[in-house]
Parts: sequence; C-alpha cells; structure tokens
Amino acid sequence: MRQIYRHTILILFLLLAVCRSLPAFAQVGLNLSSSHGITVEADNNVLSFGQITTDDHVVKIDQDDTRSVVISIEGIANRDVDVYMYTERSTYPDNFLFLELESGDFDENNKLSAEFFMAFYNRVPPGKEGDDLFSTVRGNAQPITGDMATFQIQRRTQGPPGPPPTPNHEGFEPNRAKAYIILYGNLYPDQVSAGKYSETITIHVEYADHFDD
Repeated sequence: MRQIYRHTILILFLLLAVCRSLPAFAQVGLNLSSSHGITVEADNNVLSFGQITTDDHVVKIDQDDTRSVVISIEGIANRDVDVYMYTERSTYPDNFLFLELESGDFDENNKLSAEFFMAFYNRVPPGKEGDDLFSTVRGNAQPITGDMATFQIQRRTQGPPGPPPTPNHEGFEPNRAKAYIILYGNLYPDQVSAGKYSETITIHVEYADHFDD
C-alpha cells in the first residue's frame, strides 16, 4: 500500500512538472485610429511579453526597452492632439490578458493582471529621421498619467496654441510635424496555463482644438 501511495505522489509531481513546463505566451495586439488629417503608424503591431511562467512574478517592458511600441503621429505642426488608450476586454486601470481558446473565444476566468502605460515625445525637428530616432524617443519621452493625454504635435517654447490655422484654400499646405507615443507595460503571471494570453489595445488620436481642417 505504501508503495502504491509513493507511486501516486510521484506521478502527481511529474504531472505538475509537465504542466509547469508547457509553454505560455503573452502579447497585446494594437489597433490604431485617427481623425481626418492625422496619420498614425507603429513600428510594431504587437506588444509582446514573450514566453511566461508563474516563476516570473512580474514581466516588465520598460519605456526604453526595444520591445516597447513606438507610435508616430503626423499632423499639422501647430495643433494639439488628444490621445486615448482603450482596451478591448478590460477597463483601465484594471487590465488583464485572457487565455485564448481553440474556438477563438477567451476564457474570462483565466486571466493575468497587467498594467499599460504611455509616454510622449514631441521635440523631434521636422524632417529629422535616422536609425537612432527611436532610441532617442524611447529614452526621452515624458510619461503620461492615465489613459488619455493632450499635447502639442510640435513642442512650442511656451504659451497656449496660436490662432486658428489659415483656412484651407487652393495651393495651401500647412506645415506638418511628427510627435511620438511609446506604449509599454507590466504583466503579473499568477496561475499560468499553457497557451496564449492576449488583449487588444486601441490608440485613437484626434485634434484637440477641433478647428476645421
């Protein structure tokens, strides 16, 4: 009887070890939207936390990490923009990644806590590009508190926005510039099951002053 008991315990330990060794992955998909006259692009459409286990406790993607997502916002240089961050299956700040099922649905009871953050950078001279641009943006962006922010597309030295832009007319092209958003975050693995945990974030950008374009 004792031998059977020992064998049973051994089998349970082996099963537990196998379950813990099965791969689990976590990533956040990205959707982008914008109002008329604004172009929004990302260097990557996924914020990937990679393979995870319960031993990780916390998986961080910092602002200056090359895994963070850099999002460019191109618009009229002297305008301000509102930037909003929405999550598809959870509500900020109580965000989660959910286990995907084979059916394509999500297990709402199998989820991992997550935090998502944004930072912005609007001090790039017009036309400046280069291999070190993203490094500069990641290293110098200003953190945003919350899931919404308003800032200038091209940083002004001081003071409020200027007068409304010149109305569009034939041959008129207002100066354009780029600002940048960094998307990053933390994941807190707890009871991890084999499979893929995911969520989707939408970043929406619109002009804050609402002048007619």
